[in-house]
Amino acid sequence: LRLILRIKVNLKVKQKMKIGEISRRTGLAASAIRYYEEQGLLDAPTRDVNNYRYYSETTIKRLEVVIHAQRLGFSLDTIRGLFLHDGSCSKSLTLEQINVRLEEIQHIEATLKVQREELLMLQEVLEESLRTGIAPGLDCPSSVERLRPDRAVVMRSKHMMATSK
Repeated sequence: LRLILRIKVNLKVKQKMKIGEISRRTGLAASAIRYYEEQGLLDAPTRDVNNYRYYSETTIKRLEVVIHAQRLGFSLDTIRGLFLHDGSCSKSLTLEQINVRLEEIQHIEATLKVQREELLMLQEVLEESLRTGIAPGLDCPSSVERLRPDRAVVMRSKHMMATSK
């Protein structure tokens, strides 16, 4: 009987953790945990008469999901939308958001490829200019191009192709 009581007491203590314990176990600052709580990513913790926040083991599991999802590039709004009312993570919503994120990554990769090609062309033009002593004939982008970076990449690339011939 004493052993059973001790086990129950230990389980009860483990399920009722202060923010410092959650911080230590997740590697997150206490301020980050409070922020996630304010943002609706965590259930409100229970409080004792001393007004300390007390969290359960499920808080750690939920924070692990949040941390992992953030590492994959998901926004807090998206992560919040993955959780159902019962606190579980929706598989179908998660798959949907994975597909959205993969499309975003594909777009980023395409943009980076264009930027890399442009930088390689610029590098070639400038190295040639250094070797020959002939000015490359490059102009700075206009203010309109700086305001519209999506167009500036294409416009500068066309300009550089014309000047590098």
